[in-house]
Parts: sequence; structure tokens; C-alpha cells
Amino acid sequence: MKKLVYGAAAFALIAALGSASACDHAAKTTSASSPAAHTTLAVQRIPAAAPALTGDYVESRSLSVFAGACHYGGEAVTAGQEAILAWRVKDGSWDGQKLNGLAAVAVVNGSDNLAMDPNGHRTLLYVDGAASAAQRDALVKLLSARYRAVLGDIRTVSAAPVQFETNGKSYRVRVPGAVYVAADKFPCDKCVMPNQVWYSPFVPLKGAQVARALRTEFKASAPQFATWSHDEANSAYIGEFTL
Repeated sequence: MKKLVYGAAAFALIAALGSASACDHAAKTTSASSPAAHTTLAVQRIPAAAPALTGDYVESRSLSVFAGACHYGGEAVTAGQEAILAWRVKDGSWDGQKLNGLAAVAVVNGSDNLAMDPNGHRTLLYVDGAASAAQRDALVKLLSARYRAVLGDIRTVSAAPVQFETNGKSYRVRVPGAVYVAADKFPCDKCVMPNQVWYSPFVPLKGAQVARALRTEFKASAPQFATWSHDEANSAYIGEFTL
């Protein structure tokens, strides 16, 4: 009987020691695998790449981009065959050339509303006369590569004294003897009701706004490009382009 008691006691002692050892091992394992037991590696944050180019943009068409439904419907199939697009680089380089302050103007036309018929666009391109030959080539490559869909067939590239001026909400673009665009932003964003804006800008823009074109005109000097003008219409877009 005593042997049985001693045997049971010994078994209980061994079990207790084994349990303590297992708990001690589990505690060590948990401690070693906990986040506090490891050196925390710093996460390297890679900043978003800055755009290669930023600048101002103005676009004016020979129809209204913001109008009542009936006005839009009447113009959609009878107007809009012409547009003037203008860029002024604020900061950036392309093809190894610094383009700060340089401007370009594209006079685009087609057989039908440019927004409805993406084919058959023809363009006269005027590039800032202040640009060097290398800068002019870089600017032409940039525009023709990024905006080929709207520019279509670029018939001529001319160096010209392109003027792109801003004064508060007023934007003025001139190519003496050829192009003039005077456009003003509306006093506030809520002045334009979204459900009456029928087109998008030809160029992707940051902060695109519909603007009122006080005067848009082009004096033709090339085959297949007719003289045209458009007065007092909500036919313009103003914004910032980034590439």
C-alpha cells in the first residue's frame, strides 16, 4: 500500500515539473516571437514623382461648352469644327530641354464638330519665338506625342511671338496677325451648373473651369484653314496641365 502511495506521489511530482517546464518554454517562445522581441525595420517612404511639366492652359471653341440643352443640340451638328488651344509652361523640362516660360498655340480644325469626330483633325502650331531651336523641337515633340488625338495632322510649325497673359480671372492669348483669345473665369465655381456642361476639355486638366470667351478669332494664312471668330460665348476652358 505504501508503495502505491509513494508511486502516485512521484508521478504527481514528475507531472508538475513537466508542466512547469512546458509553461516556461511557452513563455520564452511567446516572448521571442512577440513584436517587442524583434528590431522594428523603418519603412522607406518613396515620395510621389513630381510631374515633368506644369503650366497654364486655355482652350476656346467655335461653340458653347456650357449652355442650355436646346442651344447645345443646335450647335452640336452645325458648329464646333474649330478650336484654339494654348499652353504656357510654368516649370519643367522635356527631351533634355528646360521649357520654363515658353508658350505654344494650336489652331485645330476638322470637317465636323471636333468632339464628335475624332478623325481628320488638322493643326497649325505656333511655338514661342523666344525658344531656341532645341527648345522648340522639344516642345513640338511633347505636344505632338501627348496630344496627337486632338491635334491630328500637324500641317505647319511656326516660330512666333506667342503672348500668354494672365491677370486674376482674365486670360489673354495672342499670336500677332493670326490668333486672339480673351477669356475670363466665372466669379465662382457654382456659377456653372454641371448638368449644362456638354463637353470635356481636349486636354486633361487639373482644376478645369468653364470660362466665358469674350473674343476668339483666327486669321487664316494656310490652305484648308478658314478665318473664323466667335464672340461672347461660354466656349472656353481654363486650367493647369501636368505631364
